[in-house]
Amino acid sequence: WHGIDFLSSGSDDTLKYCIITGGGPLGADFQGYGGAIYAFASSPNIANCRITGNRAKSGGAVYLNGSSVTIHHSVISNNKADKGGAFFIQQSSLNLKNVIVCKNNASAGGAIYSNGEESTGIFENTTICYNFGKNSAGGIYLSGRNHFIIRNSILWGNFSIHGSTLYIGNYPNAKEIVDFYYSDIDTTKLEWITNFTGAGEIFWIEGNIVADPLFMDPDHFNFTL
Repeated sequence: WHGIDFLSSGSDDTLKYCIITGGGPLGADFQGYGGAIYAFASSPNIANCRITGNRAKSGGAVYLNGSSVTIHHSVISNNKADKGGAFFIQQSSLNLKNVIVCKNNASAGGAIYSNGEESTGIFENTTICYNFGKNSAGGIYLSGRNHFIIRNSILWGNFSIHGSTLYIGNYPNAKEIVDFYYSDIDTTKLEWITNFTGAGEIFWIEGNIVADPLFMDPDHFNFTL
């Protein structure tokens, strides 16, 4: 099946208590956008969902274009894409609260790929862990004047040969800003961040640490501490 589309929908549109799996966009070999959810010019709210085992060319789980999406108390795991194993963001806003984004896979942006001008992200009490980017960004890939705020969250165990935790791309005239507050950020790998053009500004605002979070049982998706 081909997932769920939000097209020019408002903030009253809500998806709750769902398991979304096995989705992929129309087209041969899943060469499309948003394996589970595609949002265009929309502002849906997604809560208490598990989005797992989906795939697409961009946005294995969720693809946002000109949208503002809020997700809370949900798990996004084991999705695959060329760009953005879990999320692909295009001129959009992604708000995550109490969300686990884990074990997703992509060539670039194992967890999140944000591309294009003026995209934003606010992540609170969110865990982004053990995602894999084959070529760049195991965790988050930013390219195109993005501003992300990460608060009370964990980014740990993501891996790529370039920018295991964070990759700043080479979008023309880009200025990427990431603010960290009271978060546990994995800087232990040799190349935890790749700042391709020097266009990224990382602000360690206050209260951040670098420490293995010692998840209870990550092999079985138990990411409690």
